[in-house]
Amino acid sequence: MRILVRAGKAPHDVVSPEASFARNRSGVFGANVGNLLFTNAVYRAIYVPGSEVVVDSLETESVRVNDKYVDRINSEFDVFVLPLANAFRTQFLPWLDRLSAVIERLKIPVVVVGVGAQLGLSGDYSGVSDKTNASVARFMRAVLDHSASVGVRGEITADYLNSLGFGEEHVDVIGCPSMYDNGRQMTVEKKTVPPSKGARLGLNVTPSIPGMGKNLMAVAEQYPNSVYIPQEHRELALLLWGQKVAGKLAQGVPGDTSHPLYKQDRIRFFLDPQTWRDYLSTCEFAFGNRIHGNVAALTAGTPAVLLSHDSRTLELAQYHGIPYRPVPSAEEGIDVGHLYADADFTELNRVSSENFDRYTAFLGKNNISNIFDHGQANSDYERQLSSTSYPRPVGTLYADDREALISRVRWLWQGVEADQGRRVGAYTPPFAPRPSSSADELAALKAEVSRLEHKLNEHEGTLTYLRQPAEKRVIEGLRVRAGRFRRQHRKSR
Repeated sequence: MRILVRAGKAPHDVVSPEASFARNRSGVFGANVGNLLFTNAVYRAIYVPGSEVVVDSLETESVRVNDKYVDRINSEFDVFVLPLANAFRTQFLPWLDRLSAVIERLKIPVVVVGVGAQLGLSGDYSGVSDKTNASVARFMRAVLDHSASVGVRGEITADYLNSLGFGEEHVDVIGCPSMYDNGRQMTVEKKTVPPSKGARLGLNVTPSIPGMGKNLMAVAEQYPNSVYIPQEHRELALLLWGQKVAGKLAQGVPGDTSHPLYKQDRIRFFLDPQTWRDYLSTCEFAFGNRIHGNVAALTAGTPAVLLSHDSRTLELAQYHGIPYRPVPSAEEGIDVGHLYADADFTELNRVSSENFDRYTAFLGKNNISNIFDHGQANSDYERQLSSTSYPRPVGTLYADDREALISRVRWLWQGVEADQGRRVGAYTPPFAPRPSSSADELAALKAEVSRLEHKLNEHEGTLTYLRQPAEKRVIEGLRVRAGRFRRQHRKSR
């Protein structure tokens, strides 16, 4: 069995923070590093002995996909597995439509694991646009032509899909695969005494939610050992390069290097679920808006509470028994002691086994073997994962971490040839030889493009997302210049 999985990277692949961010506009993890929790979980679950699992590096939904790519999927793989999250939302429609277009042309089974809708906290779908409904229906029809059913995150999504004509015979509610990474039984226990003022807390925030920045800072001031754990690629840029966070940002959320939490080096960004969980296992308590920020804590055995603000987080909390409450206003604030005392994990511990059985039954229904089946454990891969050394979490530029600084400088310097293609801050000779005509310059540019492409092709065996992008940028810049001079040359003839 050869399986293609929709994922940014495989669990065992080690990618530096710099390379992770530079993969594309949304990073190797697809804008939110929480995605790696469920893609890793699915990859590991279906990697049984005798199988081969390959990630698509999120390329299947890109604009670069063509007929040749689709033909390769059909000829090289036996099944296409898509772990998804809140894909049924307006902002994701271009990617969803491209996935539908690919799936419609596939001749192999397609299995969608954990997809969900993004609606308001009430779950009301009456205001969803006709365009969104049409794209979701198209996707569902395409997948169901290749599978027995679609696995969705919760009852809210199931109700929404039922309104589009996809009932219980088409949909299985399975929750999020990340909750099953530790096996059938999940147990979270808390102490009887709330965290002290000196306790280590893991704080997670959706940066755009009003009021959460002020709540974050209020808790951070009361608990000096608390740490903010962001998840978005734009926040990684702030940590790596001091780049101001772009886009919508609630007041008080760290957005530039002047923020107190940045200066105090109380921000940590994790590139891999393993290091994320390892860190959260040392915390006494975690909470915030991020569903997977809290799932990371719970699967590490650390009590966590979700501050829910929409259906995508609410339905998972309800399905898995995760303690939750609505997002408090900035005026209301967060009382950590009360939040901890009110958190009850009885339901989570109770339903974990039956939810797990429902998840594995869904995989079996769609003819996907998993490591939890009898005799299917993959001990070789488990040993590989346990021996893998992942990058340390990314701190701020104020951190006393010279090794991280050295690593970042090495990333910036990628050779003299790459440096020669940089324009910002470059030295320009006042007197230098020039090509005698635009045709000569065009020929020189073509030669340089050809040389660099040849050099890049020498590393064809390197995984796509691990390729350092500096030379690619040089090539693209040269191609642009070559095209410009080609057009100018045509006009001058």
